[in-house]
Amino acid sequence: MDKQKKTPVNMPSIVMLSAGFWFMKDTPQPHKNGVERFSSSLSSLLNTLTTTSPPDTPIIIRPVNPLVPSLLSPDRQKVMTNSRVLAYNRHLRQTTPSNVRLPEYIYRVNEAGALNGRTEDGFHYDEKVVGSEVEMLLNDLCNERMFGGPLSMSKTTCCVKDGAPGWKQVFVLGLGWVFGCLVWAWRALKMGGGKGEGSMFIPSEQTALQIAKLTLTLTYLFITDRTLIFDRVQKAYTTSHFIILSLLFIIIPGIATLRSSPSQTFLNRHQTDEWKGWMQLVILVYHYTGASKVTVIYNAVRCLVASYLFMTGYGHFTFFYSKGDFGVGRVVKVLVRLLLLGIGMAEVMGRDGLFYYFGPLVGWWFLIVYFTVWLGSGKNGDWRWIVGKWTGVGGVCWWVIRGEEKVGEKGLDVLAKVVGTEWDVREAMFRIGLDQWIVTAGMVVAWVVIKVNSGDWKILSVHGADPRVWMRAKGTGVLTAAIWLAGFAWFESSFTDKFAYNLWHPYVSVPAVVAFVVLRNATPALRQTTSRYWCWVGTFSLETFLLQYHMWLGVDTRGILKVLGGGGEGWWWANLAICSVVFFGLSELMADVTGRLVESVVGKEKGREGWRVLGWCIVLIALNWL
Repeated sequence: MDKQKKTPVNMPSIVMLSAGFWFMKDTPQPHKNGVERFSSSLSSLLNTLTTTSPPDTPIIIRPVNPLVPSLLSPDRQKVMTNSRVLAYNRHLRQTTPSNVRLPEYIYRVNEAGALNGRTEDGFHYDEKVVGSEVEMLLNDLCNERMFGGPLSMSKTTCCVKDGAPGWKQVFVLGLGWVFGCLVWAWRALKMGGGKGEGSMFIPSEQTALQIAKLTLTLTYLFITDRTLIFDRVQKAYTTSHFIILSLLFIIIPGIATLRSSPSQTFLNRHQTDEWKGWMQLVILVYHYTGASKVTVIYNAVRCLVASYLFMTGYGHFTFFYSKGDFGVGRVVKVLVRLLLLGIGMAEVMGRDGLFYYFGPLVGWWFLIVYFTVWLGSGKNGDWRWIVGKWTGVGGVCWWVIRGEEKVGEKGLDVLAKVVGTEWDVREAMFRIGLDQWIVTAGMVVAWVVIKVNSGDWKILSVHGADPRVWMRAKGTGVLTAAIWLAGFAWFESSFTDKFAYNLWHPYVSVPAVVAFVVLRNATPALRQTTSRYWCWVGTFSLETFLLQYHMWLGVDTRGILKVLGGGGEGWWWANLAICSVVFFGLSELMADVTGRLVESVVGKEKGREGWRVLGWCIVLIALNWL
């Protein structure tokens, strides 16, 4: 403030210097003293600016533009040459103070403009080049302030220094290297007692080997998506890319590997693995091409996620209802299998556990299925009791998700404070609410199938009903399913706003998924025919969903990982090929690793699995609170 006039003094936010050509033009002997005059004037001006400008004011020297000699006027051609431009810029690099910016990318932008004919007089460039220059300059000046921090690369892909890893990330990776790589090497060389059985604190050779594989994979994730060793580029959706990738990754190899499986049971294991496989491939192509911008594709993918949760309800209800095994051992094994890789990624990549939402989402609904079947399990033979439990659990879930008191949000918020981490509670409730009825639908279908197969409902059994009545009923069911599925396809494609579709999704997805299941099992030939390729991907679908964040894609799925240099369409396909080989190979490996580590985390001592996992949870909570 000016003390006498009491009026604000306007101070510059940015100071930019741009000079060079006039020194070439107005110097009598530019080849001898043009650079000297340029240097003297620049030094004098910089001394004035650095002493009078506020300390946080960016001072920028703009490099001298490249020239297009053929477009220069004759008098300019005599004194303005690219060799002198290079000499001026070389002098700038050598003499510019450390507190003054010299953005050389400006020269590169104008160089590209020169090659593409974006200048009429040979040294002034059009608005498109100037606009690109300004955009990059603003990124350089603003992104660090707006997005800087340990997760900077998840928010922007340029002009931000790579966030240094926190101590916890280093500590977790260090533990993995010590108890994985070093312990495995120590035991493999038969030092300190040989292979050994291992304990909770010193793993066996096999367990150490699995920890080493997991640690190496997490280290690779950190290098690819938390450092600047590899580039990340923005997604650019094109219909051609989406169609070609769908053909190459999904349709052609899937159809080429069709086979007849030995199982003819309704929704058998081969069929569910296949279902998970092709759905996950669709989701991968959807993410890689940035197809979420297309509402009809987004709506279809939402239905695929619902299908996976339908299988969660179907499969786990079938197990618990048929086996009657409600021991804590199976519960903790399923939960550890779902959460282990995601927790490791969250700790190493500096994310909260719910960021990799799919494991916790499936785990939540697994627990809902478990408690639904376990509650009063002695009366499960009474259909009224089963239907009553479904109604009650559905009502509680609806109240938790959409109740006026926002019980679900408050509950997750309290749990987040207990475990010492920050969770995006609203995102979690959104994910749960999107598919709040599909898991119950899976349980209902499983219960009907069990009753039919057991002969309890002879009217629906092919052996207990008049064949003609059965065939008519079957034909009616298949026709109804086909009509409904076609109607659903028309309905979801009619939306132009995906947020509007989200309001309908919890309800319309249920009959659509059930209709697909009916059509998929309409005949013995359809039930038996599966694709080996889709089944293969289905065996590690969870791992592909998690690892895609940082290994196949980049910046937490917001961009595409780029391991090759260069540009143009060619690099996109070559980069896709290389990343895909690594991605699918490590995804299959991690499925095997996490499956083996479940036994090590849970332990083999029956009846003590829960206490062992509780101990690991306490260690993890303590780590988060430190």
